[in-house]
Amino acid sequence: MKQDYSGGDRDRLQVAYAASKFAVRGMTKVAALEFAQYNIRVNSVHPGIINTPILGVSKGSDILEEATKAIPLKRIAQPEEVSI
Repeated sequence: MKQDYSGGDRDRLQVAYAASKFAVRGMTKVAALEFAQYNIRVNSVHPGIINTPILGVSKGSDILEEATKAIPLKRIAQPEEVSI
């Protein structure tokens, strides 16, 4: 799934974020293949946009409205949907 970053200046410096997120995905796949022989399942969670203070945008903002267009549910996730 391609993530659409359409936030103008907020798009800058996304290389490190994208590289680290895809590194975790790759390591998870390799670990799953390597540990399958021991009947061990390996998973990782890769949520999209989560409504946390680090997001740094207020509800109803243009940036948030644009970002939600690319999400099938047309809304950002809440923290309790991806964590305990």
